[in-house]
Amino acid sequence: MIARAAATIISQTNSAKKVPHGGVAKLRYIFSYLAFWFIGAEPNTDWLYGSDVAFDQKGFVLTGADASENRHPLETSRPGVFAIGDVRSGSVKRVASAVGEGAQVVATLHRVLAAARGTAGGAVRAGLLR
Repeated sequence: MIARAAATIISQTNSAKKVPHGGVAKLRYIFSYLAFWFIGAEPNTDWLYGSDVAFDQKGFVLTGADASENRHPLETSRPGVFAIGDVRSGSVKRVASAVGEGAQVVATLHRVLAAARGTAGGAVRAGLLR
């Protein structure tokens, strides 16, 4: 195994050893039978800077009431833009949770678009335009 980021290595005796983040340039070779990777532990949100999306102090995207007043759950500080999964501040950093959040956002978008259909006034009432 080649480790480039933080990982927890579990040996055959079930003892855990935390392997610190070694940086992209530093490769570490670790021989182990099992590994559990926390790939979402550090946000990859640099590309969103300057987009009016708000972040927490660690760089994760704020959503819902944490992002701004009158936001739908999982909606960012930018109206109509939603965030799900590991990139979201306060997420549990698990694939199953991200899938559930994605389904929740799709249902929200259906409601918002149905309410907004036909008029700009409907879009404002639905919260899509502010």
